[in-house]
Amino acid sequence: MSTIAFLTGGTDAAELAKLGVEATTLLAMPRGNSFRAAVYHTPNDTIDHVEKDVVQAGLEIFFDLIKRKENEL
Repeated sequence: MSTIAFLTGGTDAAELAKLGVEATTLLAMPRGNSFRAAVYHTPNDTIDHVEKDVVQAGLEIFFDLIKRKENEL
């Protein structure tokens, strides 16, 4: 876990956290600003740049988090 790189921007989770809501963000792209400019929020930001394995890994993290939160109840 780490903070968002400088100039990467904020997230919806950050705004929710300001209101006291427990929130997190999962980013699946290289950190830093040099690579980000290649596709992030540009006309090249298209589905063909999304890696299926990365989406799968993100979903596994998401479902694991849900299970952990359920166990806290």
